Amino acid sequence: MLRQVASVNLFNLRHTTDDDRVFDFLIYLFPLYLKKAVNQGIYKKYIVKRCNDTHVRGVIDVNRHIKYNEPFNGRVAYTTKEHSYDNEVTQLIRHTVEFIRKSNYSTILTMDTDMQQAVSQIVSATPAYLPNERQTIINKNLRPVVHPYYNNYFPLQKLCLQILRHEELKYGQTENEIYGVLIDAAWLWEEYLSVLLKGRFNHYMKDKGNRFYLFENFQQIIPDYLSIDGKTVADAKYIPLDKQNSYGKEKATAIYYKTITYMYRFCTNRAYLFYPHPDRDAQPTFLKIKTDLEGINGGTIIKLGLRIPSVCDGFTDFCSQMNKYEQKFINQIQL
Repeated sequence: MLRQVASVNLFNLRHTTDDDRVFDFLIYLFPLYLKKAVNQGIYKKYIVKRCNDTHVRGVIDVNRHIKYNEPFNGRVAYTTKEHSYDNEVTQLIRHTVEFIRKSNYSTILTMDTDMQQAVSQIVSATPAYLPNERQTIINKNLRPVVHPYYNNYFPLQKLCLQILRHEELKYGQTENEIYGVLIDAAWLWEEYLSVLLKGRFNHYMKDKGNRFYLFENFQQIIPDYLSIDGKTVADAKYIPLDKQNSYGKEKATAIYYKTITYMYRFCTNRAYLFYPHPDRDAQPTFLKIKTDLEGINGGTIIKLGLRIPSVCDGFTDFCSQMNKYEQKFINQIQL
């Protein structure tokens, strides 16, 4: 899942316990944060440019004009504000890209097509990039990005600052020891499925700015996934739904109530529950919603498991099996 979501291969990390070489986990977060930010568009803002030429299109700077253009040489010194992609935020990202490109972790910049395109867009947006201005750019980014549309640039900006300041996660050192990394597996499962479902379902999260309400302007309701045509909802569950009784009747009932609410809100009679399935044939389970009204179809909830292999000859074989099961999983989804 980490490999699909964040382009991280936990079985091929370049790290040691030596003081001069440490595993910088922050760098492995960069592809995920960059792609999320670029999906909102390249960050654009007004910047002040100080010009001195014959094409006056701003406020004349008298002091600079006298300093540089006396006796008069045909040029005029002026300042202007322009809406530009080449600003301190995109410059910070560019410096981080170039820093990673020269490090032992350079392969993360080319691990997939989306990452390559994101890097290419940042490079194209920053023609004024100068390697020796890194510290100046860092200082200009000490104030966090606050923008209602480009909200994914705030965590990316913070991450870039941490990488360029070498605020790495170290282990094996007495003053700053770590014993592992905690990962929210339920969140990772949801993000992983969004990669598999890309192009068929839209993935929704509370922090992405989408607003759906159950009632008039209150009681926010957000499904994990909604099909492109809006006719199918889906929810990701990181629990073995094939053994729902082990989680208690109350837990199972809450899951179904929530899913049926999504179906009612988005006017659909079909919903999916996606979950990890044990190492055996994963067949979909169809649950017909009962109704006593004649001629009324209450809809169907489909529990669809993604098979996870448990017997394999190494990581390469595991990936090969997963590719096969992922394709089968996708083919079983009917829209």
